[in-house]
Amino acid sequence: PVDLVMSGMDAKFMMLSNTSSFYNQKWRAYTETLKAWDLESNDDGEYKVYAKFRDAAGNISETVSDFVIVDTQSPTGATVLLDKNNKYTIRQD
Repeated sequence: PVDLVMSGMDAKFMMLSNTSSFYNQKWRAYTETLKAWDLESNDDGEYKVYAKFRDAAGNISETVSDFVIVDTQSPTGATVLLDKNNKYTIRQD
C-alpha cells in the first residue's frame, strides 16, 4: 500500500482506481490525503493511479493520473570514508 496526496478544487467527492476504467470503484468523500491505497500488486515496479473528482453540484472533473514507483530493495555497495580513509584523524569536518 502507498499513501496518496491529491488536490481537487471545490471537490466534495473523489473516485480512485488503478485502471482508467474505474471498474468497481465508488465515490468517496474527498480528502487531500489517503493512507494505505492498495496498488495492483505488492511487487516492485511502476504503477499508475487514476483519480476524478465531483463537486456538490454533481460536476465531474477530467480524469487525472500519476505514476507511483515502488522500490523495496535496499541500496548495495555503500561505503563511508572518513578523512580519505586514513587510519587516524584529528579533523572534525
